Amino acid sequence: SADHSLFSKWTGNNIVFLLVYVEDIVVAGPNKELLHVTLESLKQCFELKVLGNLNYFLGLELAHSPLGIHLCQQKYTLQLLQDTGFLSAKPQSSRMEPNAKFNEVDGEALP
Repeated sequence: SADHSLFSKWTGNNIVFLLVYVEDIVVAGPNKELLHVTLESLKQCFELKVLGNLNYFLGLELAHSPLGIHLCQQKYTLQLLQDTGFLSAKPQSSRMEPNAKFNEVDGEALP
């Protein structure tokens, strides 16, 4: 009820997710048969073009392997750096302690 572009349907112990973004729909779930049934049902109501496994969506790259799915945002990050003019920026070390722990009780509050 909070996200008007994400839909889910439970069938027994299985679930199918539909994520709608403009004219793209991502259909996902653990049960391939249920995914197929869902896609066929959608095809009866809408003109639908099934593109296969998801490889890139909203800046997120997905690589499928027998071990699972690997998510990466390298392409998006490089584009963001290029758009902001920071693609040629050099890394800079920070004087911050690497294992610092912060909380709302210790230390002095900033003005």
